[in-house]
Amino acid sequence: MTVCRGVALRATPPACRVEAATTCNPVRARVRSAAVKVLRAYCERMEAVNYACNALTCWVDDAEAQAEELDAYLASTGKTKGPLHGVPCTVKDHYALKGYPVTMGLAKLRERQEAGGGHRHDAAVCTALMDAGAIIFAKTNMTQLGDTWGGGNPAYGDSLNPFDTLRTTGGSSSSEGCVVGCVPLV
Repeated sequence: MTVCRGVALRATPPACRVEAATTCNPVRARVRSAAVKVLRAYCERMEAVNYACNALTCWVDDAEAQAEELDAYLASTGKTKGPLHGVPCTVKDHYALKGYPVTMGLAKLRERQEAGGGHRHDAAVCTALMDAGAIIFAKTNMTQLGDTWGGGNPAYGDSLNPFDTLRTTGGSSSSEGCVVGCVPLV
């Protein structure tokens, strides 16, 4: 068990253990409310991980509403919106998400973006994910300009490795690794 900032990061709780087949193919699994259930489980786990490891720069406010819309669409049509229907995901701070800051780890850019109300459009990769049915529920921390291997983020601070909190998560996508490692599918 890892303890960081007073939070015990135990094994993934049962509520977060979701069968991959249910998440990635709700029609085959005959699930009609998978998106909301899976999103809530991911968010619950990420709250603890974020508090201990500083993995997220922000939560996406309308993620649960998107999940509800996807579940309603599936229930009414029996079809999915795309191959990632209802799959929760995060994007690193490098990518623009409408209404949210893109800082790339720079404190001055964070100040400007927050004062200006965030970015004005979604990055193409974010649009593609959402068009495929994915639910972007948060943006993740990264090293400054994605330019270092170990850490250094004046905008939000370093992300810590959830399995050894004396170390950073490392790499330019740092917190994406933290998220993937802490919210597994079984």
